Amino acid sequence: MLSLSKVIPEHTMTENFRWVNREFMLFSEYRNIQERYKISIDYTCFWCKKKFEDSEMMALAAREKKENVLLCQKCVDKMEKKEVI
Repeated sequence: MLSLSKVIPEHTMTENFRWVNREFMLFSEYRNIQERYKISIDYTCFWCKKKFEDSEMMALAAREKKENVLLCQKCVDKMEKKEVI
């Protein structure tokens, strides 16, 4: 299982993921598709809230029993280091 954890004042937040696609799409391509269909979304990493840059590769991750989210490569690296086999 893949997971990310961070300490928030007075507790630790953990999010579990079923899978992650590390090389989902370049941000510039993704933004162009979203704008073509007039879809307004937040262009930041779900976990660390870092804004994506044009040449940056985004990752797509499936949260357990929730919608898919976009992650930056640093967060995917953290997630894969904590993976329990």
